[in-house]
Amino acid sequence: MSSLKRSTLIAVALTVIYFGAAARTNADPLVLIVDNPNPTAASGTWITFTGTLTNSTLLAFDIQGFGITHSPGLIDFGDIAVPPNFLTDPGPMSSVSGGVLSVRISPTIEPGSYFAMVVVNGLFANGSSGSASYELNITVTNPSAVPEPSSILLLGTGLISAGALARRYRKRSSDVCH
Repeated sequence: MSSLKRSTLIAVALTVIYFGAAARTNADPLVLIVDNPNPTAASGTWITFTGTLTNSTLLAFDIQGFGITHSPGLIDFGDIAVPPNFLTDPGPMSSVSGGVLSVRISPTIEPGSYFAMVVVNGLFANGSSGSASYELNITVTNPSAVPEPSSILLLGTGLISAGALARRYRKRSSDVCH
């Protein structure tokens, strides 16, 4: 192999290594992927977001908190909870999966499409902090109304019909006896 070809191959290899290393150093050390980023829910109901949190560093990571930024009026203060299968702290170069956050959609929010972002914050073993976030699009629908007047009307019609049938059979049985 000629020295020119060898030099060219070495230059190409070094360029690939250089750009690969540069892309790796600019990558976020924590990556959050939410499994259900586009939920549809009725106002007043709870949504639990699940996903995977990946720690691409060689440092241990401890989750310190979580949160959600959202459109005004979407979630009332205090209607945020930790799911029972909340993500545990991912170790160095590892991923964990499970519940990320549970939120209750405000019962007074108008139907529509709303933007939100779920965020996980924490500390690395060297004392530096890190966070990961994921964008959400939540579609709010009207809760299905229970048609009480119709139910009562249906029940009343059934009772009247049952009474009429009972009267008819009673009349027939008294005519047969006479």
